[in-house]
Amino acid sequence: MKIYFKELYNSVTAVLFEPVLFWKKQKSYTPSILKPVTHYIGPLVLFSALCIFAGELFRGSRLYLFFPVMKAVRKMVLFMLYYFIMIFIIKELIALTGIKKDIRTSGKKDIRTLGKLISYSLTPVILTSFFTGLFPFLYVLDIFGLYGFYIFLTGIKTMFQFRDKGQYAFFISVVISALVIYGILSIILSKLLTAIL
Repeated sequence: MKIYFKELYNSVTAVLFEPVLFWKKQKSYTPSILKPVTHYIGPLVLFSALCIFAGELFRGSRLYLFFPVMKAVRKMVLFMLYYFIMIFIIKELIALTGIKKDIRTSGKKDIRTLGKLISYSLTPVILTSFFTGLFPFLYVLDIFGLYGFYIFLTGIKTMFQFRDKGQYAFFISVVISALVIYGILSIILSKLLTAIL
């Protein structure tokens, strides 16, 4: 267990502080589509949910456990849905924006690559949710989540070969899609939480 947490810590620091070198090392490694979920963002999201749960308890806005539990579950569902929806969307965007290899027909390896790109680029967003979950007044830290787009950009430059300047059209399309999907999922899940309570 200690070794696992050390590896997780090393991965997080490498993604944040040396993304170019990190992606070069990742290029030859293609895990299953679920491995980034179970071994990377899954534990981070779980820890984020625990921080949100603890933050709600500390605030004492509710005297019962149901509200903090539901807020924590909402955050977990948000990240997991985002992960799988973005794999599908990016898979479709790639063919439209100038990548040399059509990911839609090139097999499971490319889907795994997308899983890595999405999971590792979520690192800043998940990490900021640790702090904003415990201390909501630190919401200004959410801006740090945008660094995930830079991590994604360095990843696509390493993982794929684009025609001409296709990588920039692809990157802009992904950024817009990511913001829209994240926003829609946040609104829907917030409304569901309100309806349940």
